[in-house]
Amino acid sequence: MKYGELKWTEVQRMDKSRRVVVLPLASLEQHGHHLPLLTDTLIGAEIARRVEEALPETVLLTPTQWLGASHHHMTFPGTLSLPTDMYIDVVCTLCECILKAGFPRIFLLLSHGGNDVPCQEVLHRMAIRHRDRDDFWIAAAGYWAVADDALQIPEMTTARPTHACEYETSMILSIREDLVDLPAARGETMRLESKFYFPDMTTRRGNKVHFALPFEQMTGTGAIGRPDLGTAEKGEKLYAAAAARVVEFLREFADWPRPRRESSHA
Repeated sequence: MKYGELKWTEVQRMDKSRRVVVLPLASLEQHGHHLPLLTDTLIGAEIARRVEEALPETVLLTPTQWLGASHHHMTFPGTLSLPTDMYIDVVCTLCECILKAGFPRIFLLLSHGGNDVPCQEVLHRMAIRHRDRDDFWIAAAGYWAVADDALQIPEMTTARPTHACEYETSMILSIREDLVDLPAARGETMRLESKFYFPDMTTRRGNKVHFALPFEQMTGTGAIGRPDLGTAEKGEKLYAAAAARVVEFLREFADWPRPRRESSHA
């Protein structure tokens, strides 16, 4: 069910106990020489569409929020972004509106990696602000995290999604081939010899320390990895895998009981 198509009286009467409001959070930012600025929004909206179609009696799907936290991409022309503090305030305010409408479960479905850390802060602020309440859950995750292993389909050459990469290129080819200039696809990857930090985000290795770098220091083209390997066929399989795993999570999430402490005895 689509949140924005409801009337306020329908919201008022609705049994909200097992409803999950899904709020897709995306961006409008550079995606290399070959993909449109709206890449993350197109991908997030497509995954969300499939999820809502699979769970119409559980999911209340809001419109995809296209403006994200993308200041690390601002050197590349075309990027539109909110400063991180403002973005956190915006998402907190949206969550407050949803809670006020009476919905006990909210899922922030991310399709832009730059929204990840700000949304973790959103979860922290909402938990502290409402620490006297135990009647709601707010979860946040990127589709790539929820569907991590499911995205490792045999056809993929690179190990994981990054930015304007084989994965994102394939996914846009699958739904909007007219927006892709595949001959212009050129990825770059920053190299660093370290046992603790792996800026080559195409690997499966996890960083033991974290750094923040402007995106132009990681790639001069705005793309990472092997976007030239993208195909529409891969994209369709990636959408199916991502949507199926998000659906699996939401089916479980809809039945989570209220947060509560349980006593343990020695």
